[in-house]
Amino acid sequence: MRLPFHSSSILSFCALALALVSCKKEDGTGGTKGSDNLSKEIRIGLVDGAGAAPIVIAQTQQFFKKQGLNVSLVPHPSTTAVVQSLATGNLEAGMVYPADALEPRESTSLIIPHILARNSDVLSVSATAWKAMQPGLLRDLEGQTVRPVEAHALALLSQQGESLPFQITGPTATSTYALCYWLAAAGITPNFEGQGGPLEAALSTTPSSVAVRGIATTYLDQPADAVPIIVTTDIMRDLPETALATRAEWSTAHEAALIRLVAALLQAGDWLDASKENRRLGAEAMASTLGLDPTRTRAWLTETFRLAGQSSQRDDLQFSRQASAAPTHREAVWILSQMARWGQITPPASDDAYLAIVQRVFEPRFHLAAKALLGDQSVREADLTDLSPLEADLDGHRFAPSRPAAYLKTANVSAP
Repeated sequence: MRLPFHSSSILSFCALALALVSCKKEDGTGGTKGSDNLSKEIRIGLVDGAGAAPIVIAQTQQFFKKQGLNVSLVPHPSTTAVVQSLATGNLEAGMVYPADALEPRESTSLIIPHILARNSDVLSVSATAWKAMQPGLLRDLEGQTVRPVEAHALALLSQQGESLPFQITGPTATSTYALCYWLAAAGITPNFEGQGGPLEAALSTTPSSVAVRGIATTYLDQPADAVPIIVTTDIMRDLPETALATRAEWSTAHEAALIRLVAALLQAGDWLDASKENRRLGAEAMASTLGLDPTRTRAWLTETFRLAGQSSQRDDLQFSRQASAAPTHREAVWILSQMARWGQITPPASDDAYLAIVQRVFEPRFHLAAKALLGDQSVREADLTDLSPLEADLDGHRFAPSRPAAYLKTANVSAP
């Protein structure tokens, strides 16, 4: 993800970072104004996946400790479980899908101050399905498959009576929205009830550690017979896969701690993106810390892959480079629009209502204050709240984040 470089100082966020981090209470407790106390334990929930890497590295490379934080890591089976633990106060922060925080809930409001990972997912099909798709694939004048691969070949299979079962990592996973968008661009309706008729894809949830069968969307640790055909960044560029979330009330009461937490995660992301060797060491740290199979963690962090029919290797995963950790509003509006499109939420009443939700959840000030704390003044708030159109045209409609309500009216396929 690329944001413009700005040499001018960000005085307001520098001041915020300095005020919140250095203004100690006079009682000598080491806390800061706003009842903040940096020595208090911060419990962070995390789940399997590439997005856990910055959290693990911030702990094992002592970036949290160097920021004066007392952090403990709490593995969870799913992002849903992380959200529940946040709601009950059993966690101070946690790894979630962006949609988990954008979903309206009565009891707890979540904010996202930091993106953990972008571009970590691949859409794959079984080897059998890939072979059956060949007659319906678009070719160039030299007979090569046109990229990115579109789903029209699957639509032809469906019209011929073939079923289209897809396995997904979760209904709110960013990769699931990319999959649905990709299918819908070819006139295929995703069905979250696990049922599928003509021109419908039956979606079912499975943990990323379970081998998938048939047509699937998976993480980089694919089963042996999976054929990767398109990466999510070719469907919609630089979508945030996972994010750090906190309760809004906790972020208000512990601003200094949250700024330092984000600063440590930025340092961890820079460390992971610095070299292939660091990625390898990061994979080992994840396996050791979370008790995971090292083969899987290496697949997440170190292995390049080749899309079917291509000779070049791909490595699109980003943690911090090119400002990818910034909680930008453009992609958040797109995710929220997909939640509405597929019936997961009641569509907001207007464009302003969409933006109000995103502005409440995707909170830029902690990111900017953390960057200032680290001496980086290259990003402005306007860069994070920018609503210029996203680069995607698989369905013939360029998504304008400033007009999500109008986008839904033009969608050729929506929830069944």
